[in-house]
Amino acid sequence: WNHASLTTPDIHIGFKRNGLTEQYNIQQHFKQSLQLQLIVPVYRDGIAQITVNGKKVVGKMDAQKIGKPSIQIIIPAADSVVVHIKWSGNTIEKLAPLQQVDVSQPLQINFKTASISTIYPQEQGFIQTKLTIQSIMGSFATSGNKTLFAKVKQGAYTWWQPINIMVVDKLPIEQKPIITAATIFEKINLAPLFNAEVNAIFTNQYLSPRPTVPTLQLPTQGIGNWAYPLVMANINDSGLRQKAGKMNEIKVANNIPIATTGLPKTHNIVYTSLWDNYPDSVVVPLNGTAQYGYVLMAGSTNPMQSRVVNGVIDIHYMDGTSTTVTLKNPENWWPLEQDYYVDGFAFQTGAPKPLRISLKTGEEIPANYRYSSIKGFTSFAIDGGAATVLDFPLDKSKTLQNITLKTVANDVVIGLMGLTLIQ
Repeated sequence: WNHASLTTPDIHIGFKRNGLTEQYNIQQHFKQSLQLQLIVPVYRDGIAQITVNGKKVVGKMDAQKIGKPSIQIIIPAADSVVVHIKWSGNTIEKLAPLQQVDVSQPLQINFKTASISTIYPQEQGFIQTKLTIQSIMGSFATSGNKTLFAKVKQGAYTWWQPINIMVVDKLPIEQKPIITAATIFEKINLAPLFNAEVNAIFTNQYLSPRPTVPTLQLPTQGIGNWAYPLVMANINDSGLRQKAGKMNEIKVANNIPIATTGLPKTHNIVYTSLWDNYPDSVVVPLNGTAQYGYVLMAGSTNPMQSRVVNGVIDIHYMDGTSTTVTLKNPENWWPLEQDYYVDGFAFQTGAPKPLRISLKTGEEIPANYRYSSIKGFTSFAIDGGAATVLDFPLDKSKTLQNITLKTVANDVVIGLMGLTLIQ
């Protein structure tokens, strides 16, 4: 912010920034004026001058600060003070909020301006191979969310810089399909199973089963919260239908074809839910063999379903065996009306972001997508909504019997729009 102020009966603090100069106005209204400690986040890596009521002072650096350097200015007791800080030098270097690597994959973290003196901790499975003045090299022996702390220095300031890394288990190379001109795709016809238009998800009244006593339950349209019970999201699949066109097909990921209707106002999804509006599961009959499966899905989830399994995809083979793909919020099950807020610190999904397809355009949601907002609900709304593409390996040595989608969590709706098998 370039300006801000806060006023209470006891104190007033005003802040203004003009170029490289910051000004703090502080008035005290206590019975007796108090000495102040003003802790200021560093704006540049050097200071030209600090004055308190026109007198030059020196700020003290806190070398143990985490995340961003700061200075402490001691201000003698006075009813009113004006602090001016004239910064100089370069902006403080920022790292990407989150990096992702596979287990045992070589990792290199580079600083362009700041210099590194040490890192801590050495545990968490991190195997350090080399540390230079501006880079850290090594690898992780275990998967999960990791944080390293680097003691860094830039200009006049030193601080601990957290480095957040998501380490994922790398799939064996042979499990990933190699797409060539000779690859055989089997687009499964789901039309006989469809029971809704994807746009209809929040036009329903989800009335049962519900508690018969007062609770902070989900609004009847299936979206919102107790403070904003009239929330509504704009879901519009016109672009997806137009993209499908007369071929009734879109292509995703590595040019994978998925069947979906190009006709307007026709059913294009089979929704499942524990709400009585839809069945709790759907069975898709299959035959033959395949090495991989891709599904196009859309639906809802809520904060109360976070970090738990919302639904499952069970792959059944003719020999009686099966494998299960779990749909977990926020790892791989994302709501169609919004993306999750991910900052690499307190808010992490614990998994790579799945491929998201805009219903309004039929195109992949880009990394620089400009989100809209829904008041009281989210600042990461997707205009028109988005479907999710998930993929999973299959046992090519076994004959397929069916794939079952089942919702297992309350208050959510999980839908299947398309399924393609890779032979």
